[in-house]
Amino acid sequence: MDVLLKHSVRPEDAQKEKQFHLRFLMSPSEVIYSGGQSVRFQTNVLEGLPESARAVSTSNYVDVPCAMALRSVGYASMALCGVPFDNVRRIVPNIAGRVVHNGDAVRGMYVAGWLKRGPVGVIATTMQDAYRTADALVMDLESGAISNPLASSTSSSSSTSLIDAMLAQTRVAKTRVSYDDWLRIDAHEIAVGVAHNKPREKLTSVNEMLDVIGCSKDQ
Repeated sequence: MDVLLKHSVRPEDAQKEKQFHLRFLMSPSEVIYSGGQSVRFQTNVLEGLPESARAVSTSNYVDVPCAMALRSVGYASMALCGVPFDNVRRIVPNIAGRVVHNGDAVRGMYVAGWLKRGPVGVIATTMQDAYRTADALVMDLESGAISNPLASSTSSSSSTSLIDAMLAQTRVAKTRVSYDDWLRIDAHEIAVGVAHNKPREKLTSVNEMLDVIGCSKDQ
């Protein structure tokens, strides 16, 4: 919001030919092709207390002329086995990133991103959100609310090595993505994109990403 306010008061920006407008509390309903292309939106209202308000659909619609529509990938989160889930809001119920079940915090379980707050915000929003969840985790470690598996280690290995060893014993061992793995995915997306005269071709399936890593690791 600070960035938007900063640019809204710059005279040089006001003179530019292209502008954008933000319209809130509107949910896309359908694309209308007759009589010129447009997108039909259902208007919403906020209900509830300010700190927990949610958007509720109304019976009103508005058509917005449109030459191009972009769809966001991953709109609704999916439940994870063994993790509390709100099927209505499509999030893991939490307080400040600490997962809760029936009002009580689930010891040692944390959540961030859209799974924490729903499909809202931009990359910077998700970053700040992840920082707050990490702060909650560190606070719980320092207060003793959760145990630190690395605190009692007498090994001279780095904490990263100790975490790697701990994760190797869990079910995520075969699907864990390291930074080097991410670099392989990044290189693959760029290479495929160049072949189609694009900056990159994003992989939108986790299985596709793991296949790329698997192929790379097997070479």
